[in-house]
Amino acid sequence: MTRGRTEHPRWPHAVLDTAAHRPTPFRQFVLKVHSRCNLNCSYCYIYQGADGSWRDRPARVAEPTMLRTAERIAEHVREHRLTGIRIELHGGEPLLGGPAPVLAYARTVRAAVPETCQVTATVQTNGTRLTEPTLDRLAAAGIRVGLSLDGGRAGHNARRVDRTGRPAWPAAR
Repeated sequence: MTRGRTEHPRWPHAVLDTAAHRPTPFRQFVLKVHSRCNLNCSYCYIYQGADGSWRDRPARVAEPTMLRTAERIAEHVREHRLTGIRIELHGGEPLLGGPAPVLAYARTVRAAVPETCQVTATVQTNGTRLTEPTLDRLAAAGIRVGLSLDGGRAGHNARRVDRTGRPAWPAAR
C-alpha cells in the first residue's frame, strides 16, 4: 500500500500472451453518477428487487471516488496506450442532481487521461430531467445523450411510472 492506496499487480502479459489468449483492454467504462431514480419501473432490478441496501448507500458519487476512478482509468489508458475510450454516465437517473455532477465526472476523466486519448462521454437518462438549458450545457461539454424509452407511449407508460404511479411518457421530453 502506498499513501493509502493499494498497489495492484501488473497483468502477467508474458505468461498469458499466447495465440489463444490475448488481453484486450477495456475501452468503455460505465460510471454511476447518481444511485437514485425518480421513476418506479416495473422491471427495475434495484428498486423492485428484494435487496434494499441501496437505501443505505450515498445518493451521488463522492468527489474522492470520482477522482480515484478517473486516476485508475488514466492508468489503464497509459498502460495500454489507448487513443480513445468511452465513458457512459448513468444512474439511477444521473440528472437527478442536475447536470453539474455529470459535467464534473466527464471533465475529471478527460483531465486525467493523456491528451492523446479521446474521451467520448454519454449520459444515459430517462429524459424526465432534460431541459433546453441542460441539453445546451451537455452539448457545450461534448457529452452525448442516450435516452431510455420502452417502445411507444403505451408500452413505455405500462412499464415506466413515477413514484406516484403517473406515466413517465409526458415527462420524457
